[in-house]
Amino acid sequence: MRKIVFVFTILFIFAFPAFAGENVERQAQKQIIVASGDETCKNECDFNKNICKSDCSRNNLQTGSGRELAESCKGNCLKIYDHCMDRCNSSGKEISELQEQCKKNAAAFFKKEYGKGYEQSRDGSYMSTYTNHNNVKLNKCFVLIKITYVPNSKEEDALIMKELRDINENKQYGSFGRFRKESIPISCSVENKICKSEAEWDSLVKYYMEE
Repeated sequence: MRKIVFVFTILFIFAFPAFAGENVERQAQKQIIVASGDETCKNECDFNKNICKSDCSRNNLQTGSGRELAESCKGNCLKIYDHCMDRCNSSGKEISELQEQCKKNAAAFFKKEYGKGYEQSRDGSYMSTYTNHNNVKLNKCFVLIKITYVPNSKEEDALIMKELRDINENKQYGSFGRFRKESIPISCSVENKICKSEAEWDSLVKYYMEE
C-alpha cells in the first residue's frame, strides 16, 4: 500500500513538473504515517524515502532530460523525508509528555484507591501493585492493578485479582480473579471477550498495555 501511494505521487510529479515544488508539503501531509514510538516513526520515514527514490530512478531514463527529472524527483523525496522527520520529532515529544502525565495520574489514582499498596484487616491482608501505560493508538492512559488477598485462616485459599482500567475516564476494561491453588478463574473478561485462563487474560491485556 505504501508503495502504491508513492508511485502515484511520482507519476503526479512527472505529469505536472511545474507544480512539483509547490506540492511537496501537500504530498508530505498525505503520505506521512506517524507511527507510535519515535524510532518506529523514523524507520517509516527512511522506508518511504527509499521507495520514493527507487521509483524516481525506475521511472526515468538515466540520460539527458530524463536524468534531470529523476534528480528533481529525488530532491522532492528528500523534502518529503525532512517533513516526515520533523513530524516524528514533534510527535515523539508529545508522546513523552503524555507518558509522563499518565504516570503521574496513575500514581495519584493508585494512592487514592489503594494507599501504600498494603492493608491489614481482621480477616486477612491485601497487597496491591500496579503498572501504567499511555496507549498512543487508543489515546488512553491505562492502569493495570494486581491485588493479592491472603486470609489469616490457613483453611482458606488466597485470592488473586487483576483489573485493567482507563483512569482518565474511570472505566473498567477488564477484570480477572482466581484462587491461588486453582487454575480455572472465577472471573475472566476484557471488554466483551470472555477468557478461560490467566494466560489468555494477560494476552488480551497486552493490546492495551503495549501499543
